[in-house]
Amino acid sequence: MGKCEARGFRCEGCWGEDHEMWSPGCEIRKCCIKDKNLTYCYECQEFTCQKLEDWANKDKSYKVALERLKNKKKK
Repeated sequence: MGKCEARGFRCEGCWGEDHEMWSPGCEIRKCCIKDKNLTYCYECQEFTCQKLEDWANKDKSYKVALERLKNKKKK
């Protein structure tokens, strides 16, 4: 699977077919859509949670992506 690039990042939510997602085994996606029936992780009352923080700590571009999600929540 490809790596999420922060440049040009535009979150369209976690919905879609498993085989179309860039990371179908994603724990964040499972939590967001399967467990909580949300469209975006930033809609969760627990945002930002430890799962997202751990994900963001894996790569600098993920940190940038999480900051953009935080900005989306503020809007």
